[in-house]
Amino acid sequence: MARARALSIPAVNEGMKGVSRIFREQLAEHFAAELAHLDPVQRDDLLDAVQVAINLESYDYSRNRLGRDDDAIRRSWRIALTALLTAN
Repeated sequence: MARARALSIPAVNEGMKGVSRIFREQLAEHFAAELAHLDPVQRDDLLDAVQVAINLESYDYSRNRLGRDDDAIRRSWRIALTALLTAN
């Protein structure tokens, strides 16, 4: 609820967008080797998928809705990332 309301507050919304941009840049740098062979559209699509799979909301959902501990979340993220990054 707080995240949804935050979107209606311009300064907070811009701050959240900035964090997302930084996270995306970090992902692009970290997975540069896996992204190097992709065309720009494929690269953006894959970065989108990775960013959705392993963001704070994903962690929060896994922890609080699914009741998973950090080790379980790490394992599930590893499965997701392996699947995403080796599919192309």
